[in-house]
Amino acid sequence: MSEFNNEQIKFFTKSLVDSGKLDSMFKLMSNDKDFIKQSMKSKPGVLAHASAELRDDKQFMTEIFESHSNCGHLLQYASDRLRDDKEFVSKVLEGGGFAFEHASLRLRADKEIGLQAVKHGWWDAVRDFGSQEIKGIVSWKSTDEAINALEDAILTEKRIEAHEKLQSTLSQKGPAPKQKLGMKL
Repeated sequence: MSEFNNEQIKFFTKSLVDSGKLDSMFKLMSNDKDFIKQSMKSKPGVLAHASAELRDDKQFMTEIFESHSNCGHLLQYASDRLRDDKEFVSKVLEGGGFAFEHASLRLRADKEIGLQAVKHGWWDAVRDFGSQEIKGIVSWKSTDEAINALEDAILTEKRIEAHEKLQSTLSQKGPAPKQKLGMKL
């Protein structure tokens, strides 16, 4: 926790921005949550200077994105672990901004994440940064058509998973006795 109050941090940050010495100060204060949060009020890109520990802190990063709507591009500064966390990326997408392109490759191939991005108005990011499969689903479609196509693909995927699970369960139990199938011996 910082020893400074918010007004002091705000004044200090503005002074550093105005003097051009903000970058060197961030090296000293990169692990101070309050300092980073307050500094981001005037310059959101300072998140790039936060410590690796803070950029991997899910609670801290969630608070950052909740207080900075339409700043999805800041996802690029989150740790690889968080950029691959479906729940976290989903929350960031709700806030808008160019979050989809900074999600992990795995999540850019996730149809549910792609659908969420399209629904929040980031169809072009899904088209440009999605996996080849996702691009194939949404390309040359209107936003509404892309939403429908992704929803259909998700439904198909879930049906296939349910079928495979059922097949696996049945194969583990072995063949059913012929009498239970209504066949006479």
